[in-house]
Amino acid sequence: HIKSAIEHAELKKLLIDTSGIHSAEDFDNFHKEKAKLIMDNLMENKNVDRSKISYGRAAKIIAIYIKTAIIIPNNGDCELSKIAHPPIDRILLSNLSNQYPDETIFNTSWTKLNDRNYFEIIGKLRNIEPNQLWRIEKHWIL
Repeated sequence: HIKSAIEHAELKKLLIDTSGIHSAEDFDNFHKEKAKLIMDNLMENKNVDRSKISYGRAAKIIAIYIKTAIIIPNNGDCELSKIAHPPIDRILLSNLSNQYPDETIFNTSWTKLNDRNYFEIIGKLRNIEPNQLWRIEKHWIL
């Protein structure tokens, strides 16, 4: 199911060409388009529990794909690593919530995030790590 959704969203094209993504805004627009394609594809699959389809889950698919296909092979030394969203999960949100208790958005379940909540979190993460968003992953090991 996930493989089909990734193929439907054409994420593999990122391996060949990232020329249309130069800024955080470009990446956010790309992300919204691809997350919608992933969610639509999953909704069409009769074997998928539609109640579990969310923007947060689609975002994680995109983030893991980019992390494993582009960020890691380039040792985090590529333009996309500065603007691409890291995988958002329970551990990251919990650790951020402990470190930034005034940011109540970090008390959210990543599996239930809609696009508005997701991008609110991304905005907060960009404030914490403004020059390379992937460095936020250091909060996994706090």
